[in-house]
Amino acid sequence: MKPDELKKDICLRKEMRIFKHNIHEYLELFLEITLLNQVDFYKYNYEYDVYDFGSSISLDDPTEIKDKINEEDGYHIILKTNKIILGKLVFATKLESSRMLKTILKYINNKLLLEHNIIKKITSDDPNLNIFIVSNNGSDSFAKNLEHDVNFLFNANIVYTNKLKTIINQVEKKSSKNIILYNVGDFEIIKKDEELLKSLNDYIIVFGPNEHQMSLFCGNLKIQHYVAIDEYTKDQLRELILATKNTILNKFKTKNDIVTVSGISGGIGSTTISMNMANILAKELPSQNVLFIDLSHTKAVSNLFLEQNPLPDKTIIDLVNSDEFDLETNLDNGLVKVRDNFYAINGIQKHLDKEYLEKEIFVEKFLEYLAKANEYFNTIIIDAGVFESSNLKTTVYDISNEIALITEMNLPHISKLKTLYALMKRAGLKDKISFILNRHNAKSSLSLHDVISILNMTEDDKMFFNYKISNDYITLGKCWEQCELASETDEKSPFVKELKYFLTDKGILKGTKRQEEKKSLFSFFRK
Repeated sequence: MKPDELKKDICLRKEMRIFKHNIHEYLELFLEITLLNQVDFYKYNYEYDVYDFGSSISLDDPTEIKDKINEEDGYHIILKTNKIILGKLVFATKLESSRMLKTILKYINNKLLLEHNIIKKITSDDPNLNIFIVSNNGSDSFAKNLEHDVNFLFNANIVYTNKLKTIINQVEKKSSKNIILYNVGDFEIIKKDEELLKSLNDYIIVFGPNEHQMSLFCGNLKIQHYVAIDEYTKDQLRELILATKNTILNKFKTKNDIVTVSGISGGIGSTTISMNMANILAKELPSQNVLFIDLSHTKAVSNLFLEQNPLPDKTIIDLVNSDEFDLETNLDNGLVKVRDNFYAINGIQKHLDKEYLEKEIFVEKFLEYLAKANEYFNTIIIDAGVFESSNLKTTVYDISNEIALITEMNLPHISKLKTLYALMKRAGLKDKISFILNRHNAKSSLSLHDVISILNMTEDDKMFFNYKISNDYITLGKCWEQCELASETDEKSPFVKELKYFLTDKGILKGTKRQEEKKSLFSFFRK
């Protein structure tokens, strides 16, 4: 993200937060007018033609998280304007139409439309999914069946053709949300398209006969999905399209410049993990500049590891208030040079400074400093401490490309996870958050069965835990005693290997390979 893009992004996200607050106020007014006890707001997901649950609003206790109203038993109002569906309201009691009610709904629609347009500007992307159906099978019956199922499952633009080469330009000119469903029944035909298939292997799902030769050929072309026609199901198609879309977006997304690391509670390892992430990047990518920022709301300790200074004279408050970005000058105001390409910003050392971190003037100055620093540093790692909904941290989460949330598999942390995850979804952070299980094999860790029972989550609330760090106390215990980084003292430790895997998998660190074979996905609800 370039500096001017970051500034624009920050401004747009500020506007979006204002609109979200306005929408919430109008929904509270909606409750007052209608005398309802509760209303559920669902936001329309125009890509998959579904309504995603947003929030439940109650005048009795607005802060309490309510159970959703059963949609089958309740009533609803579709929110739309200019033929664009924006969401819906669900409530338990039938309403009588009135002029005041229509006015309030008009205001809600207008604010939702403004928020919708800002999201389009932030993503700079065509929201629609483009699906190309290519049928070289002689018979179009199966391809027509595919078209019918895609129409049923997704709100997508569908292009139907008999030749792969006719859609190449369309695929390359559009956004990365393009998927090709390639239906073929003859090996000679697929052989003729070999070069095209190889160049588009990330986009393609192949449907063909249940033959080893065909599936092996597709595997050699690095096509991820080959489906035998006689084993095809509609549910399978939905899973494959979603998986392919995620693969494409992960591969072609812009470089992650700002990565925020936060913990579900204090002492869970966010500082250790974020410091070592920054150090690994600086060592592995010597041609790039890395900045580590300590935003802990309690007395910071990163200075002990990075600067070997138990009590720095200047901290992030002094640096941000200096109102300038200049490396040499900033070194006297809280910026620390760890190595030629690795810098760090000292966190606060006094508990009283915590209040200043939340002041609007500090947040604005911090964002300005961050925008200037982004011109010099390729990657910025932010240690945000405990994950919470404060003024500063909410802003940081908004502008981050990736958020790594650290948790453990024990009862106190898992109990918080469901509520916290619901808040993240409402804040629009779901797609940028990755969960990291720290000390996952400790003796106090819960079993998967126990976790599922505690969370009692639905399929829509499923969480993926792709990244797990083992309980590497032999390495980390010694490092903490000596105030050393594990990535400096033992690069082959399991802790360091897992952090490298995370950075590589996210595309932040390129060119490294995972040493051992591990399961790629750990999910509570993976079928």
